[in-house]
Amino acid sequence: MVKTEDGFFSKWERVIKSQSEKEFADRMTGVLQALQTVRVPAICEETAIHDAIGEALTAAGIHYKHEFRVQGGKRFDFWVRGVVIEVKKGMPPKLALLNQLKRYASVAAVSGVIIVSQKVIKVPGSLNGKPIVSVSLNKNWGVAF
Repeated sequence: MVKTEDGFFSKWERVIKSQSEKEFADRMTGVLQALQTVRVPAICEETAIHDAIGEALTAAGIHYKHEFRVQGGKRFDFWVRGVVIEVKKGMPPKLALLNQLKRYASVAAVSGVIIVSQKVIKVPGSLNGKPIVSVSLNKNWGVAF
């Protein structure tokens, strides 16, 4: 099982079941499992987090695009066939993050969004019927601030 901000898959699992998209569920699970292996120093640049995520996805055999540009000038940190991985260093302002998630979830090609941050970030379980998951790198280490 993969630990997320709220436990074991619980938020997005309900949404996925209602969507009945096994392929998407498998892809999302694979990405989450790869992200659970990411370890970065407590003090690092966001680029180091990007590098570690890229290495984890590659090690898991997951094909991705980095700094992927889509409609309207949006740019996703990582794109895995419908799954967006957005990296946040530190604690982003809640309203700005929520607005960004809404913009991402409004893109038709997006099936789900994963926020990867050093700290625990609470996010809605879904937006526009698309699962939103938060992965804390501190929790990967067994430490949550």
